[in-house]
Amino acid sequence: MGILNLFRRRIKDPELCRLRDLLAIVYASGEMTTKERSTILEITTKHNISNSKFHQMLEINPDSVQDAYPITQKEKDEYLHELVYLMVVNGKHTMRAVNYAEFIAQKMGYNSQDVHEMIEIVSSCPIHNSTKKKSTQWQVKSTRDFSQEEINAVSQAIVVSSQYGNSIQFTLKTGATTYIPLDLSSNLTTGTIIDITKVKLLTLEKDGECDIYRVLPI
Repeated sequence: MGILNLFRRRIKDPELCRLRDLLAIVYASGEMTTKERSTILEITTKHNISNSKFHQMLEINPDSVQDAYPITQKEKDEYLHELVYLMVVNGKHTMRAVNYAEFIAQKMGYNSQDVHEMIEIVSSCPIHNSTKKKSTQWQVKSTRDFSQEEINAVSQAIVVSSQYGNSIQFTLKTGATTYIPLDLSSNLTTGTIIDITKVKLLTLEKDGECDIYRVLPI
């Protein structure tokens, strides 16, 4: 019995927990890319996590590592920011990776809306080889109506608040929810039901960043 307990013993180490979660995000989208590996090593350097511990985490069973999450809100925000940054660093991410991010975020007290808004905020896809002068402001790339397919898929759209400002919560007929921030020019208040046939979807672009989306009432 004592030996079995040793086999079942799990490691409680905040550094391994962070590495476990970072690797979970990476492998949710497939094999680790060179850019993802470099990003993880940047994060480990920032937190003074040794390369040997990174390689240790690659070798051990992730289930052997206990949860050991930050305590302060600032540290939690940083933790979530790093997960999302890693998730989008290649310029794309899978729904499976988003689901993992939401699962990890929930352990720290966040919800699905927080994760989706963080994805919108981070949206970091650096273009290292660009030779043109980079714009420091977001520009409107396109403006369009919601498609009939999108309209048919939504059962309700309502304004909700968050620490990042107001967003539209779209509840789909499948039961799933997704969030898109409101444009800063909007004066719609929390609780307002939105007719999505009367709003526009803005796509914004900036050099060195992924496109982001905003809802604009008309």
